[in-house]
Amino acid sequence: LPNLEKLDLAWCVHLADLAAHVACAPRLRVLDATGVERADDAACARLPRGVEEVRLAMTSVSDAGLARLGDARRFPALRRVELALRSNNLWSEGAHTDAGVEELRRRRPEAEVELVSA
Repeated sequence: LPNLEKLDLAWCVHLADLAAHVACAPRLRVLDATGVERADDAACARLPRGVEEVRLAMTSVSDAGLARLGDARRFPALRRVELALRSNNLWSEGAHTDAGVEELRRRRPEAEVELVSA
């Protein structure tokens, strides 16, 4: 996986350790982990510096994971984050709060933060 730039694991609901997969892809630019309910803050911690887009809707990412994504020094290329809307979803909405999303937006005004529902 050292040359992998895009990884789509959307709806792989039985994937247990997203962080391990991400750690093997140092050139990863786009990660779609939508619906990977066991994806958590550890995956955010293991993302490579050059990541540009992460889709984390319907995962277990919390405000701590969003705080990591909000660090512009750690992720200078990040331009888009997709999260679950906190209501009207059929699946898990994640462990993040509205306050965590607003803090991410405040810290990364150049990044698009999109809230989706499914």
